[in-house]
Amino acid sequence: MSNKEFKIKISNNLLQKTKYDLNIYTQKLIMLLIYKKKKEILDDKVYNYNGTFDENKIYEVLDNVMENSTILNLGELKSLFGNKKNISFREIENYFINFSGSIQWIENNQIKKIIPIGRLLNVYMETKEIEFFLNYEIKDYILSLKNKWSEIDISIYLQLSSKYQIRLYEYLCLYDCVKNNKTNFMRKRTLEDIRNFFDIPDSYQMKNIKQKVFNPAIKALNKIYAENGQKINLVCLKLDKNNPKKITHLRIDINKIKEEAKNVV
Repeated sequence: MSNKEFKIKISNNLLQKTKYDLNIYTQKLIMLLIYKKKKEILDDKVYNYNGTFDENKIYEVLDNVMENSTILNLGELKSLFGNKKNISFREIENYFINFSGSIQWIENNQIKKIIPIGRLLNVYMETKEIEFFLNYEIKDYILSLKNKWSEIDISIYLQLSSKYQIRLYEYLCLYDCVKNNKTNFMRKRTLEDIRNFFDIPDSYQMKNIKQKVFNPAIKALNKIYAENGQKINLVCLKLDKNNPKKITHLRIDINKIKEEAKNVV
């Protein structure tokens, strides 16, 4: 489905407890900047002879990397806008000129910490590049050696065009690591857990959740997962014995596409 070169590992703990006070393009920008920071670290020989991380070395390199700004070229900037192929550099500049927002750390449905994302430093009109500076505290997204990891494919992430598509992809990556990327992975969660994870408005009934959250997000991601012979399905479960008609849990399955179905035009 994708090239290993574009994978970035994100702490499971952070992925589960994060919400974004960001628009869709800024959220993708943050992930692209994190990817580039992580690549800088891994390019700096931070491994021991046996392939494990040299923790002293990697934290030293991380501090140096976070002190520096990151420059994105026009191609990288355009990748944030997906299907808007003809977007101009001036339009991109106007979009990010007030680069702002925060990442929220959530525990027990309460905001425990708010991390400002950083700032825009410079716009270079001649070379069509923009220079960004990430807040130092975002380093925990780049490195957290004591936590389990989920792999995010930046080439997939940049194709997504709504916050629910992104959150569904993060959800799949988060729990896909449990099965080591094997198919037939299944996970069920209470409806309340799903609402919290996907940041779904309380006013949404089950019909709204299907129509506005999962149906469009699953349709978009299935186009990507189909390349790897996989299909995502949403299953509604009624597990309340006292109210057998009430949907209490949702399960998101990833299954293999049958060969005969894959070959149908």
